[in-house]
Amino acid sequence: MNKSDKFWLYGSILFFTLMCLNIVVGKLVIYFDLGPVLLLGDVGEFLVLLAAVVCFVVVLVKQEAKVIK
Repeated sequence: MNKSDKFWLYGSILFFTLMCLNIVVGKLVIYFDLGPVLLLGDVGEFLVLLAAVVCFVVVLVKQEAKVIK
């Protein structure tokens, strides 16, 4: 796995972790009835999930291209 592949893989992991943390923080805000906390919202969650999926697909396509060669 070269440097470019790692970049896309780590990007995917970062975006997915960001999305999961946003969900956990949102649930904790509801459970503990806390005040306003910086959350991504619906569109933000969609964009972060889209970025995670795109990064992961790029990694998969690059790895598949290496196998086919």
